[in-house]
Amino acid sequence: MKANKSMVTAAIVWLLSVFFSILSGLLFLIFKREDAFIQQQAKEALNWGITLWLTVLVVSLFGSKFLFTLLGAIHLVFCLFGMVSCLKGKAYQVPINLRLIK
Repeated sequence: MKANKSMVTAAIVWLLSVFFSILSGLLFLIFKREDAFIQQQAKEALNWGITLWLTVLVVSLFGSKFLFTLLGAIHLVFCLFGMVSCLKGKAYQVPINLRLIK
């Protein structure tokens, strides 16, 4: 099981990703290099943020309010799943994520 501080910090990465999708993962990736669990979750959150914004670009071509609402709901659910998983000490991987940052 991961140290309690690491679990909470990784959960904060996911919580902040709800509001700052790319920025939170990037900041924790840069400033929390000493902890492998936080690094792993920061990369996952950053990859999800990139995937989200690429999807937003594609959805904007269609201009559908329904698709934007659906995408927002999916984003919220994945971030909450990530936060809860980290608080349990388990690494979370978004199922439909482009893993651009290794």
